[in-house]
Amino acid sequence: MKKKGVALLLVALCGLSLTGCEMVSVNRDKDRAQAIIQIGETTLTKEQVYAEFAYQLAVSGYSVDMWDEDMDSETREYVNEQLVDFAEAKANLLTVAAICDRDYPLTDEDQKQIDEQYNEYISAIKTYLGYDAEKPEAYEGNIDEDVEAFFASQGTTSAEYKQSVVLNYKYEKVQKAHAETIEADETAIRQKYDTDLAEQKEAATTNTTNYETAIQQESMGDYLLFKAKNYAVVKQVLIPYTEADAEKVSAAYEKLQKVEDELEEATQKLSSAKSKLSTAQSAFDTAKSSYDTAQQNNDADAMATHQQTMDAQLKVINEQKAIQEEQQPIVDQKTAEKEQEQKNVDAVEQAAYKNIQAKVEEMIARYEAGEDFAKLIAAYNTDPGMQSGAFATLGYTVSPNNTTYDADFAAAARALTEAGQLSDPVLTVHGAHVIRAEYNLDAEVELPYETVRSIVKEQADADAQEQAWTAQVEQWRKDLDVKTWTSRLKFIK
Repeated sequence: MKKKGVALLLVALCGLSLTGCEMVSVNRDKDRAQAIIQIGETTLTKEQVYAEFAYQLAVSGYSVDMWDEDMDSETREYVNEQLVDFAEAKANLLTVAAICDRDYPLTDEDQKQIDEQYNEYISAIKTYLGYDAEKPEAYEGNIDEDVEAFFASQGTTSAEYKQSVVLNYKYEKVQKAHAETIEADETAIRQKYDTDLAEQKEAATTNTTNYETAIQQESMGDYLLFKAKNYAVVKQVLIPYTEADAEKVSAAYEKLQKVEDELEEATQKLSSAKSKLSTAQSAFDTAKSSYDTAQQNNDADAMATHQQTMDAQLKVINEQKAIQEEQQPIVDQKTAEKEQEQKNVDAVEQAAYKNIQAKVEEMIARYEAGEDFAKLIAAYNTDPGMQSGAFATLGYTVSPNNTTYDADFAAAARALTEAGQLSDPVLTVHGAHVIRAEYNLDAEVELPYETVRSIVKEQADADAQEQAWTAQVEQWRKDLDVKTWTSRLKFIK
């Protein structure tokens, strides 16, 4: 009996606890006013953090009522998590801005750049609202008031936006000044090379997608440390057409592109019509079969229902057949036009090539005579990618399923199977490309540390700067006694 009484008491207590959870009372005014960030005499409340976060969401195209009692639990959980990161980032922003005021005061030039950034955004808003600065009298209404209304629709004001521009500018100024003093040491550079090389080799043998991601990093193909089998790595000399010929070639390509766009549009409409026709025909056949069964059973109601379905699907069938009949001739016509425009492009390119052929052949002859390709790039090339940066050091990586480079360029690059092999001139809208293979196509190559060190160093420096910056901001937060109470950000119903 005694044990039973204890059990009943526990059940009663659990019931009271659950009831209490459902009946939590929140003083929303006090809740909104809770301090979340404090730096010096500046305090940001929960309401202010919520408002700024909502504005960031609005800028990204999401409209969220942060105080919505009925927000679904999954969304609320996500928002609560993101708020913590947002508040910490805001605390960092305010901290660095204070350090900027203390150690890196804004100059007149800084203020000029801030004003330019702000005014550029205001101009963009005015254009979005239909305001023409050259014809201000044509705008109906008060543009300044409408701009302010635009900011209000996103939960902010022009003054608050201007302040955000100032804060971000200060942050970037201090960060840039701090980064200039940080470089990775040789040990860190070598370690990054070894780590990333191992990652690329592993990805190349286990997952093609991961490998291509690994060699892309921040821009396409700029961080190749391991060349996988069947991946072409090439450099090139690009010799442009004469200025007059370049205009003709460009115009020919524009006409071709226009026809290709029209063909694609017509093809998509035709394909869509065929798909919808197939679906409607299937639905019609099903309804017809059901109608026949209902007829055998003398089920008048079912017959009427299936007849309605057949009538509706027959309407769709006729509509889609009409679209097919309309689009098929267009597809045929645009296909023929595309072939003609491609022939025109080829003819214009060949004519343009004749005016630079001597220069191209001169360059090729010098290479075949034993001249260093790097010197020929310096002497003849106009491709910016070959002039500086990662591509100039490493070359372009052309994968078997190339989606990056011009199809003709990629085909010529992948046709080079031997290191040092030179392609015939490849003509594109840019001019004549003469491509050289850096490695055998079927080879697996670890790029030597000495070759890629400068590229790895850039990445290692960035890592070192990020680590040092994170530590420095944390130290500044301690120095300025910055306080955050992010646990208060959680929304309580």
